[in-house]
Amino acid sequence: MELTAAAYSESGTVAFTGFLSLDDEGKGEIASLTPGRYRLYLSSDGYAMRSFPAVVVPSPTLLVPLTPGGRVEIRTETLVTGTVLDSSGTPYLFFPSRRDGRVTIGPPISAWEHVAPGSYQLIVSGASGEKSYPFTVSEGATTTVAIR
Repeated sequence: MELTAAAYSESGTVAFTGFLSLDDEGKGEIASLTPGRYRLYLSSDGYAMRSFPAVVVPSPTLLVPLTPGGRVEIRTETLVTGTVLDSSGTPYLFFPSRRDGRVTIGPPISAWEHVAPGSYQLIVSGASGEKSYPFTVSEGATTTVAIR
């Protein structure tokens, strides 16, 4: 199996982006990381993005549970932009290269596949300010969020 990996230093600079090959036991290593603290993002086709906000290198083995996650459908009458935050208030990334969690959602429906199970909020900015839309994702289930 191969994972797509991105590691960012504490200052936010890119320390590594690329592929991480796993051996027969499911183990892999990003050998190019120097000692320090990193935010690490891992994904693979068909699985939810996994984020690790505070990985210290060198470190003991990091267990990365992969899950297909759930599906989120967003219904809206107009084009909107927003930010998806996880339960800790950290932006949820659909792509490691887009670290701010910003999303653009088009009408009438947009869908996100393979979202990790958990609690989230979609913060949408508009003419009348920000509005929060909380939602929960469950393994194998579809969650619908209606933006009004």
